[in-house]
Amino acid sequence: MLANTSIIDDSTFKNCLALREITISDSVTIVGKNAFSDCSALQDVYFTGAESRWNNVTINNTGNQPLQNATVHFDTSVEATYRINSISISDLTGNPLTEIPNGVFLQTVSVTNRASGGTPVIFVAAYSADGQFQNYAYVTVKEPVGGTVEVTLPVDNSGGNIAQLKAFAVRSFGGLEPIGNLVSFPAQ
Repeated sequence: MLANTSIIDDSTFKNCLALREITISDSVTIVGKNAFSDCSALQDVYFTGAESRWNNVTINNTGNQPLQNATVHFDTSVEATYRINSISISDLTGNPLTEIPNGVFLQTVSVTNRASGGTPVIFVAAYSADGQFQNYAYVTVKEPVGGTVEVTLPVDNSGGNIAQLKAFAVRSFGGLEPIGNLVSFPAQ
């Protein structure tokens, strides 16, 4: 899924021949030219907002036919109102970090419940520099409507393999279907 961004830059996914589906955050307002050029396998777009919001996304007509021809699935679930605001990292004493260090550090995820109650599970997945999944951490969050909570989880990067973190919410641990948006650190 694309990070919490408002623009998909020109040529972002150009020539991604294996791209069959993509989840796009409802924070996206502009899709640049050739962003999905030659993505001939693209079939499904999962948009984390309502159809009315998708209709307000400005899609440059140059080279984005695969996106325009794909089936767009809109988020109609009331539960999908959890918004991952950010991921930040710090050392064990709470000093902010700008790069993922070797060793143990803390990751803090800010989550807002925009419209409904519920008890989502917040996952933070860790990936190596080449995109290989390394491990994950999770926490269950219950927060009233309109509330924002920050959850902090330790990460052990003793092997130095972790290069990126991705946070997302799911309805329950048993059903790992993501709801809402995804945020990465460092931002993509």
